[in-house]
Amino acid sequence: MIWTRFKRTDAAVVLLAGLAFLCAPRSAQADKIHTTARVYPEASVRHFDGEFVIFSTAKGDPVARKLTDIEAIYVDSVDRFDEFNRAEQAFQQRRYHDAAMKYEKSLGRARGFWKDLIRIRYVQACDAAGDFDLAVKMYITISQSLPEKADLFMPSNFKGVTAKRFDEALRLLEDTLPKITDQRAYWQLEALRLTILEQTESDQAEKIAREVIARLRNHKGQDARYRLQIIAIRVEIKHEQYETALGHIDEALADAGERFLPQLIFLKGRCLYGLAQSRDEYIRAGLAFMRVVIHFPKSTLCAQSMYMAGQVHEKISRISKAIELYEGCKELAGANDEIFRLAEAAVQSAEKLRSQSR
Repeated sequence: MIWTRFKRTDAAVVLLAGLAFLCAPRSAQADKIHTTARVYPEASVRHFDGEFVIFSTAKGDPVARKLTDIEAIYVDSVDRFDEFNRAEQAFQQRRYHDAAMKYEKSLGRARGFWKDLIRIRYVQACDAAGDFDLAVKMYITISQSLPEKADLFMPSNFKGVTAKRFDEALRLLEDTLPKITDQRAYWQLEALRLTILEQTESDQAEKIAREVIARLRNHKGQDARYRLQIIAIRVEIKHEQYETALGHIDEALADAGERFLPQLIFLKGRCLYGLAQSRDEYIRAGLAFMRVVIHFPKSTLCAQSMYMAGQVHEKISRISKAIELYEGCKELAGANDEIFRLAEAAVQSAEKLRSQSR
């Protein structure tokens, strides 16, 4: 059975891949697809559903791979895909400015699912290049054509982005939001606006966060609601509105799905830590952080949670335990370069404190 060749077991993706394979014309196409794991020569792209690229291999077997796991797609087509292929080559070589310009040119000749795929590639290229306002402008289009999956490709590279580009992106969003009629698209764009404001010191962020949470109370059980609510809570925490944020977290925890629990529990720990003054209050914050580590070991917040638990132990003068947690957090899910840097610095600082206390 061809279905046994799928590494992903999601029934909907398998069914979609099979249908796309069976319904698509059987041309002698020889596309070439570079994924992070391997290269598929003589492939044939059949469909893109907003998340997965579905194609057949040289042997005719259907395969589904996330676009985020694909480094480049080279389409075997005379003339129509030439500019797209050049864009993919530039993207694979990390020449992101060049890639973005070529994707924009190739959009005029794109048809069907290729339009959304190229728009997403354009956003990825602009985001990587630091052209944040251009990425946001195209993301607005994607949020309307793919409202359920747009957040998978939300611009997120804030490093080095100038205040001018932030201001331009915010202006675009503020002009667009009142015109959006699809609620799902509206939430995607509101989430992006709040995420941008979270990076700034603007008092406007706190005000918008309160307004967003108030509007979301009537939309329980919808994933987009919780994603947006979590961003709004992060804004409140950044502005040290810990008690307000704690109340909103407890509201969300009452009915949020399991996928949102690690984020909400971690944020609860942040609030409790921010409010703590006594030993018992710090311990309560530490217990929240360790709940993430123990109950959600695959969460990308595990490393950060254990690091914060180490901070708690420093606060209550358990220095040896704090060092143990700082060292341990580097082995957990979500242990990136930033966590390594923070943990190493914390270990050095804690070692000095321990030597001074002897």
